[in-house]
Amino acid sequence: MTAKYRALLTDQGKALLANAAATGQKLEITQMAVGDGGGSATLPSESQTKLVNEKRRAVLNSLQVNADSGNQVIAEQVIPEDTGGWWIRELGLYDKNGVLVAVANTPDTYKPLLAEGAGRTQVVRMVLLVKGDASAVIVADKTAVLVSRNTLDAAIAEHARSRNHPDATLLAKGFTQLSSDSNSNNEVLAATPKAVKAVNDASLKKTDNLSDLTNKATARGNLALGNAATRNVGTEATNLMEVGAFGFGAGIKHHADAYSNLGEIYRVNNLSKNAPGSGTYGVLNLPCDGGPSSGYLAIQNSAAAYIGISTVPEKPLSWYRIYTTAYKPTAADVGAYSKAEADGKFVKQSGDIMTGELTGQYNGPQVFSEQYNSKAAFYGEFSARSINAYSPLIKQKITIENKSSWAISQGSLALDGSPKWLMQFRGSAGQDIQFSWSTEGDFIAPKSLKAGNTLFVGNANMTPDGNIWGTRWNPNGQWLWDAIVANINAARDAVWGHADQAANAAQNNAKDWAYQTLIQGVRLSGRTVIADTGGRMDLPSGCIYSGMSGANYNPGVWGAYSAIQILRNGQWVTIGTE
Repeated sequence: MTAKYRALLTDQGKALLANAAATGQKLEITQMAVGDGGGSATLPSESQTKLVNEKRRAVLNSLQVNADSGNQVIAEQVIPEDTGGWWIRELGLYDKNGVLVAVANTPDTYKPLLAEGAGRTQVVRMVLLVKGDASAVIVADKTAVLVSRNTLDAAIAEHARSRNHPDATLLAKGFTQLSSDSNSNNEVLAATPKAVKAVNDASLKKTDNLSDLTNKATARGNLALGNAATRNVGTEATNLMEVGAFGFGAGIKHHADAYSNLGEIYRVNNLSKNAPGSGTYGVLNLPCDGGPSSGYLAIQNSAAAYIGISTVPEKPLSWYRIYTTAYKPTAADVGAYSKAEADGKFVKQSGDIMTGELTGQYNGPQVFSEQYNSKAAFYGEFSARSINAYSPLIKQKITIENKSSWAISQGSLALDGSPKWLMQFRGSAGQDIQFSWSTEGDFIAPKSLKAGNTLFVGNANMTPDGNIWGTRWNPNGQWLWDAIVANINAARDAVWGHADQAANAAQNNAKDWAYQTLIQGVRLSGRTVIADTGGRMDLPSGCIYSGMSGANYNPGVWGAYSAIQILRNGQWVTIGTE
């Protein structure tokens, strides 16, 4: 009769088993899968690579060779009670790589869920017959955590009947072997009472309190105690130092003299000789050499601290105060200025007032080509967005009592996209006088321009005596006075060329007319010095500035002016006046 239910190796399983036999490698079967066959009974096939309808796959709980039949492999899996709700009709064994090694069909078995009211733990077992390939080794995954009761009982019974138990160690219990040797280094044998007695008889008795030692000095030496173990405690030269000696470990002692050369801690007060000062001090003495010289550290109960030094007792101590956050040095202590002194001596970087002279030394390049990228002793930068922005670099305000008040400044003016250097006189009544220098080379003065010597305008110039050199009356250039004289002489010669009396009369008339009408000379009048009024200064009609004073010359004298005069009809007349 043909068996209805059976288990067999798949083609893949046969190949793996044959390879294991040939190479000596182990075939590791690690998992078992169960399935419901898709709702109907199944018939296992060697060509299968998976179950018809797998419901669960998990690690094997047991995989072993049947003790009664060496060619049978028994695989078990325990399905817990909280897993189920489906039928079991097929089984499959998988190796560690997930390859289906063996497949089997089973009678229809329903695996209920605990929630269905009939949950149970169920053991599923496959017995696989392996023919031939006796050299192949089949092993199970060692991570299995559940076993069937039969498997567990069998394993425990077999282990209990064997002597296959671990030996005892220093860290764990186990089988041990007894020994009566009392002089052994072995750590795996257990001592018998005989061995313990032998050791006890040779040991010191605690009731004798070490009095049974044969050589106590040797024993102390073996304990590395030295001679300290036989010394008494005290302050004598051969004693061990007691607590409180020299001020260590107890309340420090008061000294009537701060001087010491013993290396100790003590206390002094204002009544003590050589004390740092008034009050109470804790003192640490540190002998330096046998000179004797010592160093001292004294701390007052108010946190004042001093360092001291001494030599021989006949010389007093020298004390030096220690600077701390509670006792900060004064400016005089360190040879510095106080804040009040510094405020009166130094100029702040931002927002300050100074009096007296300030001298700056220029150390930059001394060529014109490098002046754009260098700085000067007095330097500032000005960036303007407006087309009419003025940034004074220097400014002074002057007030003349009972007259006027002016602000005089110099600086840069951004005007029409081109910078200018500007000198402005701004009066308290709104007066505005500006002198400017442009990047095109122009100098603009709001009124008269006076020069103390020759005044040059292009190729022309005017001398202090009023004579003018130019090309207007002579393309080759000529003094105006010389041109006038030449013209008069030419006219005179032409008149005297007539012989008759009428001609002489006409000549005389022309001479008189020229004398009365034409200019015989040009000059600048004497210079008149004017003081700074603090406001707008208008010169008399026909006058020009012939001199200006610098800021360092005389602040009370601002400049000088002269009148332009012509000689006509024998009289010097100022231009613009009659």
